[in-house]
This record gives sequence, structure tokens and C-alpha cells, in this order.
Amino acid sequence: MIYHRSQAAAITCPPLTNPVQGQIVIVPDEALTPWEPCPEFKSVNLNPDKKFTGEIVISPCRYENFSSGILMKLKLACERRNIKITTFGSKNFFPFYSIFSDEIVVAEQLVKPAWYGDSISTNQIYANPIFDMENFVELDAKQMKMFGHFGDMHPEWADKPLHPIVVEAEAMTAEEVGERFGPWIVHVLNSSYSVFRELEPMLPKDIIVGELKLGTSFLTELIKQKHFPMVGIDPVQGFQKGLLEKTGIDNYLTTQILGSWTLNWRYICGGGSSNLFCVVPMKLLFAGDFVLNDTIIRELSKVRYGNLGNIYPVMSKAEAWSGKMDGIVHKSLPGMAKAAQILSDTPKPQVYTFLSKLS
Repeated sequence: MIYHRSQAAAITCPPLTNPVQGQIVIVPDEALTPWEPCPEFKSVNLNPDKKFTGEIVISPCRYENFSSGILMKLKLACERRNIKITTFGSKNFFPFYSIFSDEIVVAEQLVKPAWYGDSISTNQIYANPIFDMENFVELDAKQMKMFGHFGDMHPEWADKPLHPIVVEAEAMTAEEVGERFGPWIVHVLNSSYSVFRELEPMLPKDIIVGELKLGTSFLTELIKQKHFPMVGIDPVQGFQKGLLEKTGIDNYLTTQILGSWTLNWRYICGGGSSNLFCVVPMKLLFAGDFVLNDTIIRELSKVRYGNLGNIYPVMSKAEAWSGKMDGIVHKSLPGMAKAAQILSDTPKPQVYTFLSKLS
């Protein structure tokens, strides 16, 4: 659903009822063992007792955070066909991968990501070793061609037919995704969890974070607004850069997730952060980007936020960068301010260790 100007003005904020309680599973770093196809990399099997009849290997969002809704649909399609999903990527994205993966392979971050700068944010995830595997499935090719950034992708991939399991996944409904992934479970590595716990006494509570690109009318409007205080917008991305220095690149996303649920950090997102944070469970007030899957976000929000999810987060696609965003944001700000207060009452997740969760 996209809220246009006329609709945004009429938004009212209901009380919070029936939100879901999520689960965080802490995975010991010792569980990472040499990955059989390429022993120089380490992996952990999140479903070690399950017998699969097939396997695909993926590496999503290697370059930029494109639409992530297909990943949950892919998981649904693979579960129905008993196909294992092995995801190859960075340690930082471990929690993100755990939502849709059966096995996670962690590669070293050879090039520092360019997350907060004056140009396109890039994740710089090294995945060359898997490109020649027979069961490798490329997911980002068409989006990368659309935006003209190929990164490590072979340009000809964008013109290949979609893998059959991806075609099947695209037919999954938003309602199916919401039912399966609304009750969320995220795995985090113990080393990243420990970094957060060490930093926790020094981190702020009850903040609203702006995860935004530079130079948009959206950002300008948020800097001017007086409905609620924000961090990360003035100076732009200042809060994030300081936090990243403290956590290091391997532990950053885990800190953002735990900060949201433990310290009540709520997020207003524009650009690639929208595509990441609508899948990773965060307290999300606003999401805006060209490639958002609005219906999936809404179904997830209905489960995660209870009845508040029928309205929040406010979402926008084309308006995000068209110059019209200021009107949508301006008329939505009073409601977002109230929603931010109500989201403070969302129940904290249960926390398990990986082995106790399996037993």
C-alpha cells in the first residue's frame, strides 16, 4: 500500500494491541566450521537435523540492498520443495541471512563497505567463489541492470531467464509471507551479541534514527520538523558513523537490531535501508524507495506491530525521490510521532542460545 498526500493527512494512530513477541537466537562462533565446498570459508547449518532433497546457493545484496521481499518468498518455495538455501556473505549480515537461510557461509570482508558517504552505498561483499557452482542462483541481476551498477555481477546474467524456483517464489502471496515471517526469529553471532552488550550501557535509549541518503527533499523536511527529535540527520549520518566506529563492520547490523528492541530505537528509512529493515525486524516508522514490496511490508507489520501495523510504517515508492516526499512526510509526522510512542510498548524478544533452541 502507498500512502499519497490525501491519504496521509487522514492517518490516525490506534493503540497497540496483539503485537508479536520475536525471538533472538545467539549462535556460538565455535559453531562456524569449514564449509565443505570451499573449506577456507566457515559456515553454520541452522537446520542440522533436516534432510533436504536439493540445495541452492545464493548471495543476495552483495552490492546494494535491493528489494528483499523475494528472499522470504524464496524461502517459502524452497520449504515446500524441501530445498536447502545456503547463503554466502558477510559476518555483518548474518542476522539478515538467518531469516531465510538453512546454512550461512561467512566470508571475510576484503573491501571496506561504503555505507555512509556522498555516493551510492555499497556492501562490497566478496562472493566470487560461488559464481561457478552449478546450484548458484543470482537474485539481484535485474535490479542491478535497472540501476546501472553491476558490481561483481556478470552483465549477461541480467538477460538470463529466472531460475525456476525463483519463478515459483514470485507467485507466493504477501499473506503467506506475513503468516510465515511475521512471527520473527533472528540469529546473531555471540561475538556480535557480546559487542552490543559491552556497548549497551553507553548507548542512547528511546531515539528515532534517520537512515537516509543525502540530498533528498525527504531529508530536508525531517531536519526542519519539530514533532520529535531525531539522530542521524543533523549532521547527516553522524550518529551512524559514530556507532560504526564503536561496533566495527562485522557487528553493526546486530547492534542496530538489538538497539531497536532493547533500547527502543525506531527508524525512519529512505533508500536501501528501507529494503533491509523491512525484512530484518526493526521498529520501523517510515520506508521509502523505488523497489519496495509494499504489500509484503504491510503483512509483516500487521503481525509484528499488531493493529498498529495496518497503518505504520508509512510507505512510499516513486514519491521517495520525486520531490513530492516533503508533502507526504509533513502530513504524516504527527501520526509518526504518536506511533513512535506506541511502538515503545512492543514486547521485547525472547533470547535463546543456539543449542538450547535446538534441544
